Amino acid sequence: EGVVGEDGRKLVQASGGTGGARSGEHRRTASSAIERNVDRLFSEKIVIFGDQITKASQQAILSGVTKIAIKSLIECIRLSTLNLDAFKLINVSIVFLRSELAEKILGEDSVVAFLLDEAQSAAADRCCVEPER
Repeated sequence: EGVVGEDGRKLVQASGGTGGARSGEHRRTASSAIERNVDRLFSEKIVIFGDQITKASQQAILSGVTKIAIKSLIECIRLSTLNLDAFKLINVSIVFLRSELAEKILGEDSVVAFLLDEAQSAAADRCCVEPER
């Protein structure tokens, strides 16, 4: 009995051994990824480039450029497959970036915090090994 993957290819499950445990693990991971995607669909839409970008202040320009850079990071992560070391590196980098942006550059910005959360979530989704949370 086969399963059809996202790309339309038919996937055949190997029988025996730990296949059942891995299959159950894959289902939990897939269902949690689906739940996160549904949550993203119905979450409140945020304005990334709102009134701030029309103001020509240094803070507004830094905020806009930072948001564009983080959105690009999210897309790069979503196009990658990460091993556990890469996931840990991205996670530590995002935590550092969050503290540096809040303390020295932007202050408290809920949109930047949301985008950094999205980057961490995307990294967890793209990790080939289930990361410890």
